[in-house]
Amino acid sequence: MIKRLLTALFCLFWFVPASSAHTTIHDLVMWDYRNTSPSHTPLPDYHEWLLGYCKINTPERLVLYVSSPCIDTDFGTFYDPDATASAATPPPNFISFLDQLKKQSETSSLDVEILFDRSSFPMTGPSTACWTGSASSHPSLPLPPQWSGLALGLDWYGDVLGNASLVANPISGLTIDPELNKNATHPGVPGATCIAVPDKYRVQTSYQQLIDYVDNWRVLNGHQGKTSGMALEVDSSGFAKINASDFPMSTELMELVNANASFELNHCRLSNQYPAWRPNVASPLLDRVYLEVYVGCDRNKHTQAIYQASSFWRWQSSDGCDDGQVPTPRSPASAAEALRLNMTQLPGSPGPGQLVAKETSATPNHIKFTGTDTMFLNWADYTRVCAVNTNGSTIPTAAFGGAWKFRVSAQNTNTSAFGSGPHVDTAGQSLPYRYSELVMDWKYPKMTAAMASRICLVFSAEKNVLLPFFGYWDLSEFYAFIDEFQLQTNASDADHSIYQAMNGDPLAAPPNWGIYDLQTAVTAWPVLGVYPTAELDCRGDINLDRRVDLDDLLLLVHLWGMVGGDANDDDQTDVEDLLIILANFNQVCS
Repeated sequence: MIKRLLTALFCLFWFVPASSAHTTIHDLVMWDYRNTSPSHTPLPDYHEWLLGYCKINTPERLVLYVSSPCIDTDFGTFYDPDATASAATPPPNFISFLDQLKKQSETSSLDVEILFDRSSFPMTGPSTACWTGSASSHPSLPLPPQWSGLALGLDWYGDVLGNASLVANPISGLTIDPELNKNATHPGVPGATCIAVPDKYRVQTSYQQLIDYVDNWRVLNGHQGKTSGMALEVDSSGFAKINASDFPMSTELMELVNANASFELNHCRLSNQYPAWRPNVASPLLDRVYLEVYVGCDRNKHTQAIYQASSFWRWQSSDGCDDGQVPTPRSPASAAEALRLNMTQLPGSPGPGQLVAKETSATPNHIKFTGTDTMFLNWADYTRVCAVNTNGSTIPTAAFGGAWKFRVSAQNTNTSAFGSGPHVDTAGQSLPYRYSELVMDWKYPKMTAAMASRICLVFSAEKNVLLPFFGYWDLSEFYAFIDEFQLQTNASDADHSIYQAMNGDPLAAPPNWGIYDLQTAVTAWPVLGVYPTAELDCRGDINLDRRVDLDDLLLLVHLWGMVGGDANDDDQTDVEDLLIILANFNQVCS
């Protein structure tokens, strides 16, 4: 009898399939912006903590922010690229940190990408290196003025790659976070180029100049084996695919280039469909594309009003960007579905309020939207929208194309707007609705599996009324979201894939996920550890302008008793937040 029972149990365990693997912190690329400064946590101490963190929570890859040794003595000592590796603890310099990280992660093969942003090697820095190494060879290509320090940064990077005391260097490549936009603070103004650049192409031209410069530098200095990466907004589908493509590009991608999806490549940098500095070399300009799948809201400094145009968060939370409400996470399954739909130009995000859609005799925009508590003025041209019945069915249905197209018009208001699309309406009913928060379609143009493998979706662990992201979720819920999104986008049917193969078949999304960033992740999910003395002088910066001043105090008074002025993560604005602002008054965040 016992023998039969044991045999049955053996057969049961042998034939029951293993449960599917679930996402853990080890599967994620971790971005670390090192949100502390030497005045709070000495750099050796911080990197000793980072060694301990990586030993326990080894990420898929570590994208690690660095600073110029030319900034001051503390940075100069620690980030000297010609220092000698040491086994001392804490690691006395960055070279020692890299050496120790490589040795402790030999079994897990952790690789490190160096991360530059505009402040890593400021354009106001010295024109000559403040270390003993020699300058590398530099391209004759232009750089955006706010990135003129990149040449010095690449000199530093080259010296680190060539440091003789690093027996095994864990650095796999370099990634750039451009941090350029159209506002006056960080204008996306490109460097001198071969043709005048129209205003609407300035930002993407600046991005392309950074990509081209780094790639040319790799060729000139024999570092083609090191990867090149860039952080891009999630709606940069055409630009991302162009730069992640092998050469020569597909006909579809070349059509995009010729339509100025990359103005710089189209007019200045391609020769016979190859980069002019490396003819007949097939490898892509970017080996890794990090898509930031989050865009927060902003606040008018004078009126304190929140504006949400071009934001991208409703797919993961509700009630965000509202000083009177704590953001509420959606379920992992509904967030995964909403993101999948958004990425394929379908209405996926539940919008605020309700709307009535009525067909009119007007042409070409024959659908009139009348809303209650809606925010139509925040929508972009060609935003997709559908109404949702109480039974979950949509108007229009999939048979009618699944969505109307909202059109920007001078006649629009927040509660009245026009669009086009299927000749159906809500028959006078005011209904909830879904819409596409950003205009993008990742199914087009088609791409190869190799191109898809170069794309990593990065999610934010930030937690703020203006940044209603995954910091409001439990870590287990975030893991469940990744699992659900992977399951949905791994489907073989065209309705659920977000990518499309060159032959038109669905293309599964590779499991490439990342987190921005280590400090916010550890703060939101303490199970990961305790971050070492984060920038305490930034506590009180409730308007997120990187300083604690009168503007924060005035905003606190304006938001007293609500959520939006919270400085200590207790979801209310009260005397404790006032004391934090006063304690850190006149501090500039480093």
